[in-house]
Amino acid sequence: MADAIEREDVYAKIFEINEPCWQAVTDVLKGANLPDGATVLDLGAGPAEPTATILSQLPHLRVTCTDSQAGMVEKGKLRCEKKLGAELSARQIDFGVVSAEDLSGYADNCFDCVIGTYLLMFVDCPQTLAEVHRVLKPGGFAVFSIWLQMPFFYVNQKIIDDIWAEFRARQTADDPSVAVRCPPKIVVQPMSLSPTQYNTKGCVAQMARAAGFGRRTTTDPGEVDTTSIKIEDLGYDWHMNLDLDGLVRVSRTLLTNRIVPTMAEDLGREPDEIHAEHAKRLRKEIEDQHPDWNRGAEWVWGRGEARIYTLKKL
Repeated sequence: MADAIEREDVYAKIFEINEPCWQAVTDVLKGANLPDGATVLDLGAGPAEPTATILSQLPHLRVTCTDSQAGMVEKGKLRCEKKLGAELSARQIDFGVVSAEDLSGYADNCFDCVIGTYLLMFVDCPQTLAEVHRVLKPGGFAVFSIWLQMPFFYVNQKIIDDIWAEFRARQTADDPSVAVRCPPKIVVQPMSLSPTQYNTKGCVAQMARAAGFGRRTTTDPGEVDTTSIKIEDLGYDWHMNLDLDGLVRVSRTLLTNRIVPTMAEDLGREPDEIHAEHAKRLRKEIEDQHPDWNRGAEWVWGRGEARIYTLKKL
């Protein structure tokens, strides 16, 4: 339970970096000119974003803010009360623990808009898109975003790959038979879709069409209305608000769940040894490449990129 709570804290902290994407999603809703009382379903909202950003600028909307983790929902309630005030939060938001893959608690055609910021990396995309299409009203729309570039995770990936290769080389020197084993490839990037599969512009759009977006009915064999599926890329600076010790703790939490245990088993090493080596290299990487790292203020760690999909139900 303690590990789950710390992971929620970690993701909530990293989440703060992506405020430009929350604003981009909010801008899509602004452009739609949704009427008073229009209903929005926020899936995989984590600590209630972009729900809080949306209602801070569009307080006339009614938002159902959800996440699959109860701990995140509780963090979201606190965030909204702090950012919006208790009265607006209570009046305009319904919170719930909900899986995006199973929206059976909601009727067909009941939401004007559905949003999922950095959601599709974690779920069964075809199933989720089909459920979203079902609960949207005709003429309603969905807004999804995925990460394309995340400097923090790519640095961790390189460090882990280097450690694995070097420890494997030492292991092979002691026992040549080890060389015939192919070590598993563990991706340190849990918040991005595979670059060769889902990050291509056409992939999510193709799944969206299969779910019914761009068609009059889900079985309509006719030509897809391409204007109902829009794709936009967004670039922004990664403003870090963690110091060096904080980044090491975040990385340790990120790696503990699956990556380091797998490495330890494959390499015949203790997990703490791998964590210590990773922490040493991460500190050096940050100190060498980012001399302005946090000494009490925000600092920029490279560029982040996101892709935003707007999908209309005809």
